Amino acid sequence: MEDSSKLLYRLDSRNKITLLISCAPILLLLVFPTSFMLFDGGAKLAMGAVLAAILLYNLFEKLNFRYIEIYEDKIIIAKLFTKIKIAKDDVASCHFKSFPFMPYKVDIITKKEGHKRKFYSIDGLNFNESKRICWFVLLSDSEHKF
Repeated sequence: MEDSSKLLYRLDSRNKITLLISCAPILLLLVFPTSFMLFDGGAKLAMGAVLAAILLYNLFEKLNFRYIEIYEDKIIIAKLFTKIKIAKDDVASCHFKSFPFMPYKVDIITKKEGHKRKFYSIDGLNFNESKRICWFVLLSDSEHKF
């Protein structure tokens, strides 16, 4: 290991059932753009293609997750092709939420760089996984984040 930082928490995989439940609304919504593309040409075809592309991108973002490692000083989120490293000092907020009958989702938001904030989301979690991720992300030596 290249760093001497202590690993606090690692989540390797998500439950397949909760992941399927979190992807189900997008899969159901894909019926509408597909019906636009099948039945008429012109503007409906273009609108269906755009809607399908947006929904497929959202579906890919939900599925694009390999693991998360939370160290004392950094967070590593591994996606399919990339690894994202976030310094713990750069984290502005971390919270988890769930809609009725849906799995939990964790959102990690970094401090502003110029006029932008970076936003990282992990879907398809259960309550304990989401609570632990937020706890270890916000855990630090200084108490200013709580």
